[in-house]
Amino acid sequence: MIWRYDPILITNRYNIAYHITAFSRLCELLEGSTKKCVISFAIAYKSVAKKMRESGHKELDVYEKIQLTEALLPIAKKHGITLCACCELSELNQLGVHSVSCVDADLFGVHAPRDKNQRKGCNCAASIDIGAYNSCMNGCRYCYANHDEAMVKHNYAGHNPNGESLIGTDYE
Repeated sequence: MIWRYDPILITNRYNIAYHITAFSRLCELLEGSTKKCVISFAIAYKSVAKKMRESGHKELDVYEKIQLTEALLPIAKKHGITLCACCELSELNQLGVHSVSCVDADLFGVHAPRDKNQRKGCNCAASIDIGAYNSCMNGCRYCYANHDEAMVKHNYAGHNPNGESLIGTDYE
């Protein structure tokens, strides 16, 4: 299992201390179940930037990202977990935190071209996402996948927990 600790979102509530404590607790719980954790910091995409500002999101600068990563590294190591990063600063490489692809063709033992629909710096292989836009009721302020609250409610109403798809008309 490859574990993702992301997005790292910084607000008054979810501050640096919170993330260090939460990451430590999760490493403790996941020790022995995973050897790799992928981190990434929240991105204020144009579609969510306003909501993120309203929630008090603070964009970390390069030095703050390095400081937080330096705090997470020994915690991960203590639990036998290698810390990697998705689409993050090359400065993290200097700490020994290497960039990885979330959808890694080599890991899956296949040859696939890079997914050209992803953000700059992403090396993920082309793949098919099993998720669906406008379908999650969690209401996360940083989520770029929900654009229309009415559509979210409509799509969620079509969710079949016994189905093979997130939303749709799957048979039970």
